[in-house]
Amino acid sequence: MRQVNAEPLDLEELQQQPSKLRGLSSGETAQAVLPRETLGRAKTYAPLATEDSARYQPPIRKPLDSRAPTAISLPEPPRTMTKQECIAGLATKTFYIKSRYAMCSGKQFEQVWLRNGKPVGTSQFDVLAIGTIPKNSRTITITYYFTDFTAAKENGAAAMGITTKGSITHLWPSTAAYTQGGVTMPFTRTWSQLLGADTYKHTLTVPAGQGSDSAKTDLIAAVYVPNISIKAPPAWTTEPITGGDLFMLPPRWDKAPYLPNAAAGAASWAVVTPLKYSTAAGAPEREVALHIQKAFTTPGMTQPSHGQEGSPRQGSRARADAPVLGHQTPGVEP
Repeated sequence: MRQVNAEPLDLEELQQQPSKLRGLSSGETAQAVLPRETLGRAKTYAPLATEDSARYQPPIRKPLDSRAPTAISLPEPPRTMTKQECIAGLATKTFYIKSRYAMCSGKQFEQVWLRNGKPVGTSQFDVLAIGTIPKNSRTITITYYFTDFTAAKENGAAAMGITTKGSITHLWPSTAAYTQGGVTMPFTRTWSQLLGADTYKHTLTVPAGQGSDSAKTDLIAAVYVPNISIKAPPAWTTEPITGGDLFMLPPRWDKAPYLPNAAAGAASWAVVTPLKYSTAAGAPEREVALHIQKAFTTPGMTQPSHGQEGSPRQGSRARADAPVLGHQTPGVEP
């Protein structure tokens, strides 16, 4: 497994350097990781990515003087993602986080086809998994895309079996029940069948009232792992691997009195997402941005005052550590 859009293996190079093929064959499958921005219980379950995820760049909003004061509001976070957006986001990153309700990751699978132990052909395909959550919903949807199928020289790719298994591998509390929808996991298709496929969707819904925290928050956390395994057709063998876990996604379900559906709550991805404030003239949120900036740069002017720059006192009126719109992290831009 390699990064999406990685350069394909060079068959001639593998034929000329058998040691490279042996190295690929004996190499361990990369361990699946969670996004570096993962929060809560899931963060302790598995290794985190060593780099930040790719981030969504929201469109620039109109200046304040062109809008009526009553119309000023923060934009709704995106809850959908296209295949093209996912591919672009994964150009140099392991994960792409568009919002707390839309994120994706993917892997490239490569095969070396052998006859009598010698490489005679190669093939590869990409797998994308896009996780989205509708507004005020307790259902997460993982949409799988199989793309960029290529094959060279002698190979048995067309009849190769590709099995997908997406599942919750850990749940807090472990007694929480959930229902699945969409395609039945695991599901197996051949390379040829997947060539003509559009998407496959897998859904997970967790009913309210099962949380491990107080009834007020009703928090349920989980780790979702997509797994791909491949099987060569009869009379063929492939190197170097037969599949593995792609990555991990951290869904969570909770509720709060201020949510539109306070009784049922909703789902989200348990990741930190920035909420950017601009101090630029005309920015709708300029006054808020200046307020946060003041707390960081001149803590002695906060009420009550705090003398250490960059660390406003908890409770100060100009607080930079206050929660903002559902656990999002504020950041000030000039």
